[in-house]
Amino acid sequence: MKRSASYHTKQRETIISYLSSLGSAHITAGSMAEYFNEQGISIGLTTVYRQLNKLIQKGLVRKFSVDGINGACYQYG
Repeated sequence: MKRSASYHTKQRETIISYLSSLGSAHITAGSMAEYFNEQGISIGLTTVYRQLNKLIQKGLVRKFSVDGINGACYQYG
């Protein structure tokens, strides 16, 4: 069980690192998952959403809903 917990921590750290590299830019969860896939990083869309929700709860990420149709955008900070 500990291995799984550290694996999720690694994914969370990867997501935080990527978001912080974007500065104040906004990004969708789908774009993040696509970026990770292109880089050969194994983090799927469901995991991205799960981790983003945890980071929102901790106050590390902000969620913006632009028009309610195209989904939400996320921003580090």
